[in-house]
Parts: sequence; C-alpha cells; structure tokens
Amino acid sequence: MKNLLNKTALAIVLLSLTSCSIESVEQELTNDNSLESTFSCTNSHPEARLTNNGTINFSFKVYDENFNLIVEQLNVAPGSSTNWSSFPEGNVIISLENDVTGVSEIKKEILMSNCTVYDVTVATDNTLGTNQPISL
Repeated sequence: MKNLLNKTALAIVLLSLTSCSIESVEQELTNDNSLESTFSCTNSHPEARLTNNGTINFSFKVYDENFNLIVEQLNVAPGSSTNWSSFPEGNVIISLENDVTGVSEIKKEILMSNCTVYDVTVATDNTLGTNQPISL
C-alpha cells in the first residue's frame, strides 16, 4: 500500500511537469491591455478609449466636427477603461464629463486619421493625461 502511494505521487508530479508549457516574453507582452487595438491597420477607422486613473466617474464622449455624438460611454469608474470605440476619420471633439462640483469637464479637439488609436487618460488628479494619438 505504501509503495502504491509513492507511485501515485510520482505519477502526479510527472503529469504536472509534462502539462506545463513555456511562452515567450514577447507573447506575454502582447497579451496585456496595451495600446494595441484589435483592428488591423489597412485604412481602418480610428479608435479611442478612456482609461480613468482619476478619483471620480467620467463620461467619455466623442463628437464629430458637426457636433454629432458618435461615441458615448457613461460613468466610467475610477481604475477602469472602456472598450475601444471606432468612428470615421476627421476632426473630433473628445469630451470627458462629470457631475462633481469643482472638477472641470475636459474637452479636446483633435484630428483622428485612419489607423490611429488614442488611449484618452484621466490622470490621478482628474485632469487629462499627456498621452497623444498613435498612428499604427
């Protein structure tokens, strides 16, 4: 009986060793929540998302040059990010709105071309971060 327990333990250890796999560091780096959007870049529409590192909820809105609302993500909680949103290229207004007295709303006009991504970031002091759109 003692011998059977030893053989069973050895079999479990060997089985766990053979089921392990090694992934390259490069693979691990591309699996994170980085600025790599999920679209390929052959005349693809621009994309944007909000990363809220602030202390309050923000609503993330994108308006086209005619002030038509084209993206709306409401009440993005601190410490969270929205999904990537795609929209037609052109001049857009990025708007970060909140309901908190004393915290300014943020508006930024920017030209977004095809194959461009923008991770709009709220800093820890509830202001717009310094990052810019990236052409892929």
